[in-house]
Amino acid sequence: MLTTSACAQSEGPSSSESVGRNLEVFFRAYLSRSLTRDETRGVTDEYLRLFGSTVCETPCLEDLANHLRIAHAAFDDGPDTPNARLWRQSYVTRAAFAEPPTGPTWMRLLQEPDPIALAHPVTERTMTQADIEALADLSRFVDEGGAPDHHPLDADEFERFKAEVSKLVGPQSRRMPIKATLAAELFAGLQTEWDRLSEAERTLMRDYLGGVPVSVPEDLFARVLHISVEDARQLQSAEALDTQLSGFYANLDQMRRGIYGALGEYATLSALMAATP
Repeated sequence: MLTTSACAQSEGPSSSESVGRNLEVFFRAYLSRSLTRDETRGVTDEYLRLFGSTVCETPCLEDLANHLRIAHAAFDDGPDTPNARLWRQSYVTRAAFAEPPTGPTWMRLLQEPDPIALAHPVTERTMTQADIEALADLSRFVDEGGAPDHHPLDADEFERFKAEVSKLVGPQSRRMPIKATLAAELFAGLQTEWDRLSEAERTLMRDYLGGVPVSVPEDLFARVLHISVEDARQLQSAEALDTQLSGFYANLDQMRRGIYGALGEYATLSALMAATP
């Protein structure tokens, strides 16, 4: 509940009521729905608590303005673009490892569109449910050729797939490579950009995802992920460091071999995908 002192300061832009209205704007863009009254109270209280006050002073106002800027830049084109997925993953990942811990209302709302499936405490990275499903789609895309089509996993298939992926990038593994955390964004970007990619670019992306040691031009990486060339450069630098530190995801074959064993009744992941309605 809002405190008496917070309600008493309802006139200015730093009041809890004003903060609540701005947070409603952010979450309406993030969730593609309006917050309930209880949700607004919860996120407002949790947000102000981070700044140790019942009003939003300069650091709080600057942070809030940044959230509103991101809401416009990331979600104006829809909730499922590669850019929107990147920002959602960034938010849920920061929230998952935040100190002090993220408030329960914030954490629940941030994960509503795409919950965290795996969290890696060493690298402080996460894979969401969409990343797990996209990894299956990308494996099929590499194996079979053709366009990047989505083939949903049922609940049992998803859990078995997730268990095998966890052996490679879960909490007990040494690394969670950045490419694994970008699976949903890469797949969404390939689907969006596929008709605009040349045959050479399609082959290059398939080779890259399949673990062939190829260099993807920064502008192509940026186009697929719908990000700036500078951001693409930073992601590729992080990925290069991952490659030096770990062999995981250097080749999808390693992951597929584990998945085939877990799925047992299917000879290949391609067979699993073909059998999925």
